[in-house]
Parts: sequence; C-alpha cells; structure tokens
Amino acid sequence: MFTDGDGEPIHPHALYQTFKRIVANAGVPEIRFHDSATRTGACSSRKASP
Repeated sequence: MFTDGDGEPIHPHALYQTFKRIVANAGVPEIRFHDSATRTGACSSRKASP
C-alpha cells in the first residue's frame, strides 16, 4: 500500500496511471509495475555483491 503526503491511501489505479506516465515521459521501454520492483531489487543486489 502506498500513501500520499497526508498518510491517506493512494488508489492502485492512480498509482498505475502515474507510473505509466513517468515511464512514457522517460522514453524508456514499457514494463509492468511489478517488473520494475523486481528489476530494482535485482540491480541492487548485484551492486552490493563484491
């Protein structure tokens, strides 16, 4: 669950639409929101490895 600055829950659809807009504006290939979290975790663990 994500919350706004006042601690109120953000509706999942609003979060998804914002994510899609950010991806489009960034000019990167479209990915699913779930995939972005998985990729972030994978990249972070690779950077932490010696």
